[in-house]
Amino acid sequence: MNKKSFLDLLDRYQHQHCSENEKLFVEHWYESLDQEDVVLLNETELSAMSDNIINRLYENIAHQPRSFVADSSLSQPVLPLTETTQATVRSINWTRVSVAASVAIAFIASFLYVMNYNSSRHYFERDNKSSVLMSSVNNSDRPITLKLSDSSMVTLQPGAGITYPVKFAVAERRVFLHGDAFFSISKNPKRPFLVYNNNLRVKVLGTSFYVREADAAVSVRTGKVQVNENSCRRLFHMPGKKTPGVLLTPNQKAEFSANRHEIRKSLVEKPEPLKHLSTGHQQMVFSESPLSRVLATLASTYGVTISMENQIPSECTFTGDISRKELFEQLSLVCQSVSGSYEVKGTEIIVRAGDCK
Repeated sequence: MNKKSFLDLLDRYQHQHCSENEKLFVEHWYESLDQEDVVLLNETELSAMSDNIINRLYENIAHQPRSFVADSSLSQPVLPLTETTQATVRSINWTRVSVAASVAIAFIASFLYVMNYNSSRHYFERDNKSSVLMSSVNNSDRPITLKLSDSSMVTLQPGAGITYPVKFAVAERRVFLHGDAFFSISKNPKRPFLVYNNNLRVKVLGTSFYVREADAAVSVRTGKVQVNENSCRRLFHMPGKKTPGVLLTPNQKAEFSANRHEIRKSLVEKPEPLKHLSTGHQQMVFSESPLSRVLATLASTYGVTISMENQIPSECTFTGDISRKELFEQLSLVCQSVSGSYEVKGTEIIVRAGDCK
């Protein structure tokens, strides 16, 4: 069946003009996602299908005969339609058009939404047919931690669930996540670890990171991860609309925008000292230290980029203990001491030094 025939079939299904076998085909189309020859439509064809159904509804209403049958027992002649009567007929017709159009749109939206929402998971299960899959769901009100066959640890937040092989494949380690979870992945450069959800694909070698489903975001605690859009998230692919991926390092996050088809990098809300430097709270005690040295210490401690917008006067120094404070609070205190300010742009922090005299 080609795509044009498929559009016609959906039209006939909506009007209940298809055979029982065709009806079963449409209702079970979603189940065919695990087959290689699944029918895919791009957004142009989907729009054409919707317009075609609506236009036919208008045509059917417009061409219906306006017949009036007179009762032969009536002694009074049948009067011609008045303007008021014609207006009433037109009003009825437009109402019927609106109702029919609403039904058609609701049919298309509901039919395609259900299939589109679960397509990512079905592709994941299809690609892992050779593995025995298990699913775990956190139905409690507190986080739970699972240990996978490669010793990787996954902490599921309440309501989250994960599907994973009992034993990972030789080449790759793949899991499918629904909801929010924190991953601590055992290092194995020869076997990348991939986390899929309805929007994203996260590829790592050995690291710890957090995945949030609601806002389609990934934040990295240690190591590096590659974040891409899940190419199987939509049944309807727009040709040429491939979203560029991003590489994340510690204290960076990626957020996916389905409307704009882009993944944006930024700093996490609360950056933490790098794991290999962190032994409790990092000591940050300065005594008349040059501002450049203070900023360099902060940058290396958190693994972030801190740049100066203007040249730092040599007399700009900082004295104070900022050990038990978060990065942005530390920056605020340092900048205030030199009448300066800072701004976060993407993954970079820009510092403006003021008058240090």
